[in-house]
Amino acid sequence: METVDREFLAWLAGFWEGEGCFYLSIKGGETKTSFRIGQNNREPLDLIQSRLGIGYVQTFKPGGFNQKIHYEWVVASQNKVIKIVDLLLPFLKFRKTEIQHKLDRLRVARDNSKCRHFTHEEVKYITENWRKPDKEIAAILNRTEGSIVWKRKKLGFNKGLGWAAKSGLNWAIRRGSETYRVWMEKRKSEGVSPSSA
Repeated sequence: METVDREFLAWLAGFWEGEGCFYLSIKGGETKTSFRIGQNNREPLDLIQSRLGIGYVQTFKPGGFNQKIHYEWVVASQNKVIKIVDLLLPFLKFRKTEIQHKLDRLRVARDNSKCRHFTHEEVKYITENWRKPDKEIAAILNRTEGSIVWKRKKLGFNKGLGWAAKSGLNWAIRRGSETYRVWMEKRKSEGVSPSSA
């Protein structure tokens, strides 16, 4: 996003306060968010999209309670929503407290969610402690339980069964990392031949 002049941001803040929505849902470690403005006229939304270089304009055909074609400029990426709200916050007049509260919640959710990159140390901890419950690992790593479940699935774990899926081994081999060595050691220490996985 290039530098945008203050006059445009002030206009956009006012436009959004009258016509926009900041959606945020945080449930079970899953965060969904969007920042949007709806209009029957597409022109101002295209202007916003081209000036900011983020988001997209979506078209809704007439139907239900909409009697005309309806357009929405939508930003759905967590990081981009945070960026646009940070830009507009100083210019908001009527919804500033509400938006600041949602922004704070979104930042905390992002920092503790699966969208935050797992470090090598975190992956190693999850791999080495595969028998521990998701909740316990989440507390130790300062993550949501949902993000640990998600990461374990990505690593090839079956919840309750540990590292049992062959896909997990294949993933480790493809990575060519320490994950494979750890997996082999775990299997050997349990008296199970790695080839039987």
